[in-house]
Amino acid sequence: MISNARQANYTYFRKQFSAFPTQSKILDVGAGRGRYKEFIPEFTNITTLDNGPYPGIDVVHDLKDPLPFPDNSFDIILLSNVLEHFENTEQLLKECRRVLKKGGFVIGAVPFMIQIHQEPRDFYRFTLYGLEYHFKNAGYQNVSVEPLGLGVHTYTTMQRIFFEDIRLQANRRRGILSRVASRLMVLSHDIMNGAFRRLYSLASGDKYRESYGFSAKK
Repeated sequence: MISNARQANYTYFRKQFSAFPTQSKILDVGAGRGRYKEFIPEFTNITTLDNGPYPGIDVVHDLKDPLPFPDNSFDIILLSNVLEHFENTEQLLKECRRVLKKGGFVIGAVPFMIQIHQEPRDFYRFTLYGLEYHFKNAGYQNVSVEPLGLGVHTYTTMQRIFFEDIRLQANRRRGILSRVASRLMVLSHDIMNGAFRRLYSLASGDKYRESYGFSAKK
């Protein structure tokens, strides 16, 4: 099952990539396990790059170092939930700009109100103002940032994580009261989650999103 946050990311990416020819030359930075295939399967001229040797990675490279490509190499660079994992944001953005062709775009997303992940390499959470600041400092034009998903998704995700943690703690203790309490907690979560899902239109504030999507032009 795809999470609300990931679904919102994919919807944003599909919309952004629909404006480009399918033969565009793409660099997927921090590609991981190649989830780009789930939202842009029609694009095939893709080079995948990551720190680790994940299956299907074309180039394994330390992203703290300059990117191993000549200037003006790519039409599009994809940064899907990558920026929060690198200490020097603007250094990476400047390197991406260097290897972009004139008029090329960086397209991506970052998490905002979510739990710490991929520890210990989880350094930042960017507001839309922070993203605009870093992209403009790195020399980009036409910087566009938009909140993704709905505010209620942030609540329901955190609620799920909270109750799942309670359930795991109860299972470790193995007591009858702990297990009963955890089941009641999970039931409460399901009831509240269902109720809040019916109130999307009342909980869609921009300040409480799980993630932001961005695009910027060289």
